[in-house]
Amino acid sequence: MRGLLALAMWADSAMSAAAMLHIETRGSGPAVVVLHGTPQDPDSFLDTLTGVTLHVVHLPGYGRSSSSVPISDMQAVERAIEEACEQRGIESPVLVGCSGGAYRALSIALHGRMSLAGLGLVGGFAGLAPEHRAALRQMADLFEQGHDMSEPLRAAMFSEGFVKREPERAQRYVEATLASAPPRILADDLRAAADAPDLGPRLRPLTIPVQLAVGELDAATPLAYSHVLATGLDVELQRVPAVGHLLHLEAPSVWQAIIDALVVERSMR
Repeated sequence: MRGLLALAMWADSAMSAAAMLHIETRGSGPAVVVLHGTPQDPDSFLDTLTGVTLHVVHLPGYGRSSSSVPISDMQAVERAIEEACEQRGIESPVLVGCSGGAYRALSIALHGRMSLAGLGLVGGFAGLAPEHRAALRQMADLFEQGHDMSEPLRAAMFSEGFVKREPERAQRYVEATLASAPPRILADDLRAAADAPDLGPRLRPLTIPVQLAVGELDAATPLAYSHVLATGLDVELQRVPAVGHLLHLEAPSVWQAIIDALVVERSMR
């Protein structure tokens, strides 16, 4: 009896946690679930794709999601994402993650609890170098201390060429990201990435289609991280010239092509 009660309590807890996650849905077509980065404005993905039903997950504390699930608890957030998709009837989607969202998407795919039609990893990583972890912790401290993080974010997110061509758009994105969650959440999200376990030893070829891409001028997640993913997953890496971290903003046609390729492969399975 105690075991059944504990199981029921766990199920209720999982369902309530999943219900706290907001998923913004647009369009019609095959299901594509997008996980935003660390930190990143989830609404920046809206209206960036055609021909699909786009589901943008607002991670805990971001946008319209509650912070009941601690953003710092990687496993709890992962399960909440899986449960939220199941509760909303999102079946066998293409799962796409950008930056920190790519790490979460990769972890979900490796665990294999959620049925996926494909996996897209953009500017992702399996694990971070010690100096990168230290830099993220330092950035988290600066967020909590109330420093203006506009310039560091702009430098990490965009190529210099994009900032020169579209300074106002870059500034709007930075402002939206800073406003997408309280400083405490942004800091906790950065620390979660800094403390995240290395998935490198668990990398293996997957049985679902995988698309892997990175901007050649990505300052936030350098090329070396994507090369590790390409080797471990045994997939081809698409290097996008003259583009920084945010592929969906700097190279929207490439972003659409990545999703299109996954959707086509899905239809052929």
